[in-house]
Amino acid sequence: MPLRSKTLFYSLGYLILSLLLFSREPDVLLHAQFWGEDGWFWFPDAYHYGISSLYLPHTGYLQTDDRIVAFSSLLLPLRDIPTLFAVMAFFFQWLPCAFLLSPRCKNLFPSTIFRFFIATLVCLIPNSWEVYVNLTNSQWHLAFLALLIVCSAPPRSIADKLFDISFLILSGLSGPFCLFLLPVAFLRTAIERSSTNITRFCIVMSTAIIQCTTILLTGERTHMLPNLGASPSKFTQILGGPLFLSPVIGRDHIKQLELLHSWQTGWLPWGITLVGLLLCLYAFQKISALRLPLIFATIVLTAGLTHPAGSSTTAWDAFLVPNTGMRYFYIPLCIWIITLATLTFKGSIPIRFTSGLILFCALSFGFRRDWHYPKENDRGFTERANYFDTALLGTIVTLPIRPGTFVTITK
Repeated sequence: MPLRSKTLFYSLGYLILSLLLFSREPDVLLHAQFWGEDGWFWFPDAYHYGISSLYLPHTGYLQTDDRIVAFSSLLLPLRDIPTLFAVMAFFFQWLPCAFLLSPRCKNLFPSTIFRFFIATLVCLIPNSWEVYVNLTNSQWHLAFLALLIVCSAPPRSIADKLFDISFLILSGLSGPFCLFLLPVAFLRTAIERSSTNITRFCIVMSTAIIQCTTILLTGERTHMLPNLGASPSKFTQILGGPLFLSPVIGRDHIKQLELLHSWQTGWLPWGITLVGLLLCLYAFQKISALRLPLIFATIVLTAGLTHPAGSSTTAWDAFLVPNTGMRYFYIPLCIWIITLATLTFKGSIPIRFTSGLILFCALSFGFRRDWHYPKENDRGFTERANYFDTALLGTIVTLPIRPGTFVTITK
């Protein structure tokens, strides 16, 4: 394909991915509001502490991407700050999809059409409302991007090198994921020893040391472990439901399955879990491009199941509630759906048939049902923000925060 045609193709592909991502809930960008920690911590900390907020840990570790955006937002009036947050969150979420499509991942998936296909699947992944275009959860998208960078081909230009270094550092200092990525980067370097892989490993290791030090110094007093309420039956319900089945039938429809006798007796979630694990094991053994992503997904899922954020109920019970804790499944979900797509075109005939059937059901039901997210009602943020911008120093203003909460800020 001529260079000009390639450039046009990729530009069109990137545009399509951005439009698909935008279509899931346009109001999140068009009528932006703070989400969770965006309004509880990132903006208030930047507003009150200024540049020193950049190195404040949260829940035991650094979250640099949120802090940088929040500090930069101080140049804007309050009414426009959620829009900046949403635009940056959209960009961070779009980046892994665009990187998947790009030639940088050609060593993993040689077919450009297939890369566009799986990038589209990631854009439209079901059961991902909690991580959709909000700055707080952008660390999950950056972690996925960091995984792709570690697994990708060596950069061919200075711009690509700067991109890799910048986003490995940013991801490494935004959440604890560099600790999970470290063994993957080590294995990548051990498998293919090159200056590129050594550099990537050193970056991941450096950020892991920084985050580990921060966690050891502050984590014990800022992050209490919840009661898990773990059991074998809940384990299979979690893997069989929110992970393996949610992209197939849609997250909210799993509650209907839970009314079935076969689900309540346990054999249905056990069966779904067994099929999912066997397909992943087959992919791990037969498809080299999926080995490191599957290892990373396993580490992330294990960490999420054993060390989730605190909850008013037992953590594993909360995972079974729709739209609760779904961020812990986002990266495993992406790897699972990429695994299904890959196995549909590779492997033995029974594996292709099984994976293809599951993927067909996912595209027919799960992706269609979860394409659009529920619209957040306007709770008067713009009016309150305009009041804050014109108020006198010392004025106390209460701002609405998605989903369904408030924050009080003193000017």
